[in-house]
Amino acid sequence: MAIKIGHASIDERGKIAGGKVGDQTGREICIRNWYSKSWNVYLECTDKKLADKAAKYMEQICMDDNYGYDQGQRLTGYNSIVANRGNVKGGKGEFDCSSLVASCYKLAGLNISPALTTRNLRSALLATGKFKGYTGTKYINSDAYAKRGGIYLKEGSHVVMALEDSKKDETVKDEIIYTVKPGDTLSKIAKAHNTTVDSLIKLNNIKNPNVINVGQKLILAEAYRVYTVIKGDTLSKIAREYLGNANRYTEIMKLNNMKSTVIRVGQTLKIPKN
Repeated sequence: MAIKIGHASIDERGKIAGGKVGDQTGREICIRNWYSKSWNVYLECTDKKLADKAAKYMEQICMDDNYGYDQGQRLTGYNSIVANRGNVKGGKGEFDCSSLVASCYKLAGLNISPALTTRNLRSALLATGKFKGYTGTKYINSDAYAKRGGIYLKEGSHVVMALEDSKKDETVKDEIIYTVKPGDTLSKIAKAHNTTVDSLIKLNNIKNPNVINVGQKLILAEAYRVYTVIKGDTLSKIAREYLGNANRYTEIMKLNNMKSTVIRVGQTLKIPKN
């Protein structure tokens, strides 16, 4: 499953300049899934603290509709944050894709110009000694080697920032299996493993809850992955992305014992693995 990235793309009119200040559509500057754009280099920050700080700035800017896209005013967002003593909240202005990425690292403490473009970003970052550049296909054709704060660059065209590590490292919990022993009952097993008889019946398709056999394998808990809610998420959207069907949001609700579809940014959810 694709990682999340932060990027700036286009204004509310589908233009590169001249729109209203701020994000008028929720998509001018936003967090979204990684996508392929014929990237020609992946730039990984070797300083994890710096990378995390830059990624946090990216997340804050993406989640604040006071910041939008405009190449003609591409430094006003950065200047507003600096004037606001480094605080994103309370500022207002514009970025383009490259000034957004450069500004996030500049605000995080890297000695670079916020005015860098997609044509000189690569050389400027490598010159700091804080980045390594990778051009192999396994690095640029997928997000398989992404690290938080990493940069996917198509020189002269576009740039985005990775906001999380590759999903190869995502938290995944496997099924918990229990083997029935002499004297076991479903209620005894449920109590010992902090679950319920109803849950055991449903997970194992048990027709007669009074009959279990010694040596029988029972699923105590479903396999799941852990997902952190971001701005713009809904249960249906998450279900569509991870389960392939928006209507399967009810499975997420069930696994998390949710009574409402309301979710909040930063909330962690268990997502069925299959």
